[in-house]
Amino acid sequence: GVAQEDGRALILVLLVRGGLVSGSRQYYFPEPLPGGDLLGAFVKQYYGEGRPLPEEILLPRDLPDRRVLTEVLSDQKGSPVRLWVAPGGDRARLLALAGENARAALARQKTRPPGEALMDLKARLNLTKIPARLECLDISTLQGNQAVGAVVAFHEGAPDKSRYRRFRIRQVVGQDDYAMLQEVVRRHYGRPEQVLPDLLVVDGGRGQLNVVLQTLKEMGLTKMPVVAVAKAGVAADGRPVRDRLFLPGRKNPRFLPPSAPGWLLLLRLRDEAHRFAITYHRKRARKDLLESGLSQVPGIGPVRLKRLFQHYPNLEAIKEAPLEELAAIPGFNEKAAQAVKDCLGVTMTESGE
Repeated sequence: GVAQEDGRALILVLLVRGGLVSGSRQYYFPEPLPGGDLLGAFVKQYYGEGRPLPEEILLPRDLPDRRVLTEVLSDQKGSPVRLWVAPGGDRARLLALAGENARAALARQKTRPPGEALMDLKARLNLTKIPARLECLDISTLQGNQAVGAVVAFHEGAPDKSRYRRFRIRQVVGQDDYAMLQEVVRRHYGRPEQVLPDLLVVDGGRGQLNVVLQTLKEMGLTKMPVVAVAKAGVAADGRPVRDRLFLPGRKNPRFLPPSAPGWLLLLRLRDEAHRFAITYHRKRARKDLLESGLSQVPGIGPVRLKRLFQHYPNLEAIKEAPLEELAAIPGFNEKAAQAVKDCLGVTMTESGE
């Protein structure tokens, strides 16, 4: 369910098992996202984070690339995933319920005092003061390459973009998330003038939390509260596990009430760190596309380039994509897809790859 008003938006996900609602998750967006396709961007990120894929996803409106997304999710699951738009019967009832709940949740966000979530966090985490300044640390890679560390900051519950920072990983070779976290922590919090947050949130589980705590200890920064928020996923026994919180000195995670204001704020912070990190990869992908020579290919104009950029993370993904998959992108056909393949083939030969 999607609700939008005055540039703000809220997406509510109803979880349904055997025809019955078994839970819900909500995601609040206090300002418009770049690109305008909030629902499409959300679906791609939500199911791209290792969550168990359902057999059916009910959508309140169509997506420009629903056909391709259906194929991608089905391949990811290993069995068919169906994306329904404007279904009838019980599915229509569930979709209407999701929409009503999304609108009600957005209305509550509008009337909720700004400090409520911060006071809730203070109480639930036993902090010594209200955490007016929050920061979240996220490590992001694109197919194992182009590693980047992202730090986002919230002040009084709202994004403080003047304090966002992005770090290209310099000292770590290969896929070592722990070493990357150490590098970013040292570079960001090792500055003499750096203002420390009232609460640092790490994207990850107990291992990531312990690495950050140990690094801060080595730097003499032991008074800054640190927690970790782990993504939803699948447990060792196959059971789905929702987003969870890890605290210092505690082996098992905590599961805060899904509607708790403080918990929703932590999820917003974590998701904003994801978004900020992903923008780096998108900028790199856009630069690579522009330098690939595709813009000079007859029939591949700005609109088709944009569609390629929306569907694939980088040039390598476009090179590896089957011809029929490229041709199925909205606005493409077999001729345009073949022109893309031919251009990238020439580019590879000329560059000696």
